[in-house]
Amino acid sequence: MTLRVKLVMLTCLVFAAAIALMFLVSQTILMTRFEDLEEQNTTRNVQRAVSALYTDFSTISIEFSSLMVEGECFSVVQDGDDMYMRINVDQPAFETMKLNFILFVMSPGTPPQGMGFDLETGEPLPIPATLVQELAREDCPLSQPPSLHDNGETGILALQDSTLLVQSYPILANTDFGPFQGRVIFVRFLNEAEIARLAEQTHLSLALSRLDDPEMPEDFVDVQPSLSEETPTVVRPLDADAVAGYGLLNDVYGDPVLILKADMPRDIYRQGQTTVIWLIVFLATVSVVFALVTILLINRLLLSRLFAISSGVSRVRSSGDLAKRVPDQGRDELADLGANINGMLASLQQSQREFMQSEAQNTALVNAIPDVMFRMNKNGALLDVKAVGSGTRKGSALTRQFQSDRKPSLQYEMLSIEVVGRGLPHVKQALETGQTQVFEFPLNFDDSAANYEARVAVSGRDEALIMVRNTTERREAEEARKKEVLLKEIHHRVKNNLQVISSLLYLQSKRVEDQRVVEMFNESSNRIKSMSLIHQKLYQSQNAATIDFNEYIRDLTDALFSSYGARRDVVRLTLHIDGTVLNVDTAIPCGLIVNELVSNSLKYAFPEGRQGQVYVSLRRDGDDHFTLIVGDTGIGLPKGFDYQESPSLGLKLVHTLVDQMGGTVELDREGGTEFRITFGDVKQQPPGNNGAPLTSRARTGGQ
Repeated sequence: MTLRVKLVMLTCLVFAAAIALMFLVSQTILMTRFEDLEEQNTTRNVQRAVSALYTDFSTISIEFSSLMVEGECFSVVQDGDDMYMRINVDQPAFETMKLNFILFVMSPGTPPQGMGFDLETGEPLPIPATLVQELAREDCPLSQPPSLHDNGETGILALQDSTLLVQSYPILANTDFGPFQGRVIFVRFLNEAEIARLAEQTHLSLALSRLDDPEMPEDFVDVQPSLSEETPTVVRPLDADAVAGYGLLNDVYGDPVLILKADMPRDIYRQGQTTVIWLIVFLATVSVVFALVTILLINRLLLSRLFAISSGVSRVRSSGDLAKRVPDQGRDELADLGANINGMLASLQQSQREFMQSEAQNTALVNAIPDVMFRMNKNGALLDVKAVGSGTRKGSALTRQFQSDRKPSLQYEMLSIEVVGRGLPHVKQALETGQTQVFEFPLNFDDSAANYEARVAVSGRDEALIMVRNTTERREAEEARKKEVLLKEIHHRVKNNLQVISSLLYLQSKRVEDQRVVEMFNESSNRIKSMSLIHQKLYQSQNAATIDFNEYIRDLTDALFSSYGARRDVVRLTLHIDGTVLNVDTAIPCGLIVNELVSNSLKYAFPEGRQGQVYVSLRRDGDDHFTLIVGDTGIGLPKGFDYQESPSLGLKLVHTLVDQMGGTVELDREGGTEFRITFGDVKQQPPGNNGAPLTSRARTGGQ
């Protein structure tokens, strides 16, 4: 994918994201505002419907003539004769005022006087008993005595069987029967017909439901918890096309009794959606135009110049001519980039000349090195070779690069085969680690053996240089010196061993005071055998300077088990030596220590056929440090026994030998007896040097 395509895609993605962001912002802000406007408009319509309900009813008035007021109207009310009402307040009066009842109340607790009329059937109506009961209540605001500043009471009265819209006006007049004080009450049924009339008047779709109606519609039930005196109006969208407002209506006592619903089309919301859509279309159009202009400007001012620089670099790469240059016109960052590339090309050109000079010098230096050199890649293919005193050749001419004499050419050919076969793993290791690898190998030719040393060094990304040198003469000289030293060492060690034997016999003879002389001489014999076994292993070993301690300990413990008649099915032997190789100075004292401690275990740890285990372990803790563990699972040392102050020759010998090796001793009494001896690899010391001081530590536990 080219940079131009990436730029176009990135620009389109950025502007698409900007359009999406603008859509979300506009959708959130504008539509929220339109929803608020819709809610305000719906609330006003609900309030308008409620206001129309009361306003229409509060305009009702009856004009009584002066004669009726002064002489007749209220007089007949006072004397209880309703004939006057029947004659003067007829059906047209009820229909004109759209009333169902006109009542007069003289005082609280007295039955009302008046008459009723059914506007739908045109028949007279009796005064409902529930209405009479309500007006007779002492706390009914509709029947309270009038006062001087009383302007009347208008409200809703919820009876058990009906809902009424009522208005109570105070009356203060003088009649033939004296002063008249009372109230005239106008009553209208608040039913579906009244709601339909009110809807037609307000041009709204209205619905009314009582709070105690068990069959209240579901949407009324949903909004009822949200309505209160603090929130008398609630707006809820019905669907995408309609919204409804719900108003809470109180009765004449101030208690909520009705919910008035006014639903209307969502014209404001749809207008908001249309506005948002046109806004997005406008923004998208502007964004597309701006994106196209941006792409054209970037292509003209940036990409075309960048592609010119890239083409110039490609020409330099394809031709390999570092003298070519790239365009660097202008005074901006791209011009600086071109100038920097040209400077880099100039530096590379200079470095190339210096490299060629350095390569010629290195070639002369390599030709002067008296080694056979091979340049090999990671797949084992020879790239270049150099014989002693000659220049380099390609690997395909390997057999023709050396002298024309048959034997030298054949020998070098065999050498190259050995280098490829043995050197490939070392080449891979050098390429992985970056470190020089060294390996040696023998080569037999015409019944004569030669030894070679090869050094592998990384010379490239996937190749290495192998320098091969004949080390036969050097190795022969080293082997000769080693054999000479070994013979002297054997003589010295044999002499020292004889001195040790003499000292042991002397110490034993000084302690012969009872009948255990045979046992003591047996112990001395075992000690002598442990030393003689060392010399035997040395004579049998190809390397006369070191000994395989695993094999030595195995033979030594077998001899001890045989000497003490220990049964392997009663006392088990466990060895963990792991092929450790020790030099002579370390192996002899270690062998004597193992001899003493294993002998003590076999003699004292398992009385009366007790079963158990004897174990010997030797591990290397570093380059020149070892830990020797000799123990058993027997009855353990007696309580209070101080092994450091023991008169036992064997334990004294252990301490002496550990002291000579500069080691330490730890005793663990848990679960038997275990001696843990740590020491370093002993080097040959001049006579009379006893090594480092002995450090002994003991942990008490077990038996």
